[in-house]
Amino acid sequence: RSVLQSPRRSLFMPLPDRPSDKNILGNVDEEEWTRCGASPINAVRGKIRALVESDIFDYIVAAAILLNAVLMGVQAQFAAVAARDPESVAEPVFLRVTSTAFCGFFTAEITLRICLYGYAFFTMEGWRWNVFDCVVVGLQLIEEIAV
Repeated sequence: RSVLQSPRRSLFMPLPDRPSDKNILGNVDEEEWTRCGASPINAVRGKIRALVESDIFDYIVAAAILLNAVLMGVQAQFAAVAARDPESVAEPVFLRVTSTAFCGFFTAEITLRICLYGYAFFTMEGWRWNVFDCVVVGLQLIEEIAV
């Protein structure tokens, strides 16, 4: 039984695009599109889709990745100095708070994408990057919890 034939709606069920669009499920007629939960009744999910699939969201995520890389470099510098000189200046609280904020942002971003695409998130085009992102965010979560 395919996802489109399932009578139950699921938060993790992938949504087809409007009939004029093409996505991981291919072209889908209006009846199937509505049956999958993408009808106006499911406005919240439609807003999540509009957010996640927007160019501005991609630009914001890319900027966050670059800023997080800079932050990691600064943290590595503090760790290297602390390893050589135990009496050196401790890592500023600002860096710790910023690291936690980035972790929260990336966790929310992955969660939104998984909620929108469901299992298809791990099988659609670019799935390898999606798995990589999940692993990186998972490791970041473990680090935040452990520290």
